[in-house]
Amino acid sequence: MMLHIFLLASIAFVTICTRLYRIEFPDYVTWDETHFGKMAGLYINRTFFFDVHPPLGKMIIAFTGYLSGYKGVFPFTNPGDPYYSDDGNILAPYITMRVTCAIIGCLVVPVCFMISTSLCGRISAALLTSIFLVFDTGMITISQYILLDPILLFFISCSVCCAVKMNECQGRLALISKGQTIDGSFSPTWWLWLVSTGVSLGCAISVKLVGCFTMMFIGMWTVVDLWNLLGEVELVSMLYFTKHLLARVVGLIITPTIIYISVFYLHLDILHYTGGAEIFFSTSFQATLEGSAMYNTSIPAYVSANSTVALRALDYEKEFLHSHAYNYPDVTLQQVTGYAYRDQNNWWKITRVNNTNEPYIRDGDIVHLTHAATMKRLTISKSSYNTWMTAFVSKQHLMMSAFEPTNQNTPGADQWKVELKDKNNGDDKVCALDCGLKLINVAGGCCVHLSEYELPEWAAKQREVTCTTDKKSLDRCLFSVETRTDNVNGVPLTTPSMNFIGKFIESHKVMLFMNNKIKPVRGERTSKAWYWPISYEGQMFSKNEDKIMLIGTPLVWHLNLIMFVVFGCLYFITYVLEKRGYVIQGVNTDKVDSYNLKHTMDVTYQTCTWCLLGWFIHYAPFFLMKRVLYLHHYFPAHIFACLLSGILLDFLFHTFSQLLSQHYTVNKGLIHTSLSMLIGALVVQNFYLHQENCYG
Repeated sequence: MMLHIFLLASIAFVTICTRLYRIEFPDYVTWDETHFGKMAGLYINRTFFFDVHPPLGKMIIAFTGYLSGYKGVFPFTNPGDPYYSDDGNILAPYITMRVTCAIIGCLVVPVCFMISTSLCGRISAALLTSIFLVFDTGMITISQYILLDPILLFFISCSVCCAVKMNECQGRLALISKGQTIDGSFSPTWWLWLVSTGVSLGCAISVKLVGCFTMMFIGMWTVVDLWNLLGEVELVSMLYFTKHLLARVVGLIITPTIIYISVFYLHLDILHYTGGAEIFFSTSFQATLEGSAMYNTSIPAYVSANSTVALRALDYEKEFLHSHAYNYPDVTLQQVTGYAYRDQNNWWKITRVNNTNEPYIRDGDIVHLTHAATMKRLTISKSSYNTWMTAFVSKQHLMMSAFEPTNQNTPGADQWKVELKDKNNGDDKVCALDCGLKLINVAGGCCVHLSEYELPEWAAKQREVTCTTDKKSLDRCLFSVETRTDNVNGVPLTTPSMNFIGKFIESHKVMLFMNNKIKPVRGERTSKAWYWPISYEGQMFSKNEDKIMLIGTPLVWHLNLIMFVVFGCLYFITYVLEKRGYVIQGVNTDKVDSYNLKHTMDVTYQTCTWCLLGWFIHYAPFFLMKRVLYLHHYFPAHIFACLLSGILLDFLFHTFSQLLSQHYTVNKGLIHTSLSMLIGALVVQNFYLHQENCYG
């Protein structure tokens, strides 16, 4: 036990030395520090912002900055911005924030040491795994900067460690080798590890949604364990099994859910000032932010005829239907676009063509939409060839424009039928904010559609708006309506608002949609998923002259690939031998001690299979993602690869030394230790040759 603690402390010390070395360099903003450093300042100033990741990691960074006296004023605008002023004053406590991320990243290694020890019961395997992680230049680089990744890796490794410790306490993993039937289920220690697993999972998901892959892995681990329990018919009653099932539901489903929701509640409670990033959110969401145009504002609850309205896309980018006094190239038609921000050119006067005595706009009404600033009507137009003009980018759609009412020569081209998505308890009046509607052109039969494309520079790269009959595009034809307060005319008022549950759900809709829309910054090098395990290319973190690059120690990463192949071959050979009736027995080294090769092989194969599954679950989904990818996405899977390599290599060294000692008079412990030290020395030497990748 003392040896275990000594080794754990030694590993932690060496890890800290490698992570904190030159952490103050470079003294300028690097790569994604622009995002997470800036968001820390927004937390401190309680200003709302949007990010595609859950908030816990950013809140930890912000809290560190706050404790360091940071006032949240440094802009973190671009990579390369200096952290020091011209007179040498520090502008942001970047070293403290980096050290926090580095210390959290350091904890990954001792946690993985504990995982490996618990899985296979051999400290020597845990030492190999630790060496691979400590002296990996990629793990060092990912831990040294103001990033979410070291925090994510820590909670992922903690989740796996707690689950393994719970199983070990339960007596169904390590103790099975001794033929014992000890069952520590429902003991205080077992409950501690179970709840800790749930808390760690909740924290992992609250840092990045990649934590869901870890939850899937732990879920599969749990299902297998419960299945094994269910199969022990003579030892496990259904009542006992039910208690286990309910305990897992509480610990591994309810606990992470509570953690996750609580983090978001705190996040939304802290950020209550408007900051401009709420353009992706609904009007009701925006109305909860102090300083926004809709905060504490009442608007007419229903849309009345001859009122002024703004039409906002109900889903996706939430763009407003917009027009301005500029024409399309080569035609005398005023541009109609989608615009994300509130602007005077978003307002349209809505007038009814039919049933003019009705005060409200209702489902099925035919209306005109006249741009309030230029007094031109929303329309589609025909070319000189008497065909509908096609859109500039989406050629399969018709072009939207605004045109003088007196010059409209195609009957019905400027008339729009209002079609409500859902009627509110049978009420067909168009309500403000909550009613989704389509505008269908009377002449063309197409509906106003917010395109996913941008127009060129002549339209200031605003969103393209078209008219379409394409059924696949109809979900982008839904708009909500905002009405102006100067058009009340006896219409009841409503105050836009949204409770926490509504904000929580909408935040996730926007997060998931925008995550898939992430595109690389111009000139930025991205990667593909198949690049990562083979270290095809690195990811630059610094200025070119400093040459700090996210890329792993070649020997470690290539050894991981080799171990995948070796494990597959060993597993196949063993399977074939067993099918052929060959019995794998222990190796008799002397009369007292006998090496149980069969048992050690079974434990190693079972452990490596789980590590391989963890690697696959955290890696394979990236092949299906459409968003831009970077090398740092691979590191959760990389941890499982290092676990597999350390455990399998140690098994091979252990078995080789036992077999060699059977035929020759050699010290098997010395052989095993020598082989392990050789691999360790090679890793350290390879790290030394490539250390400039992480230290510059």
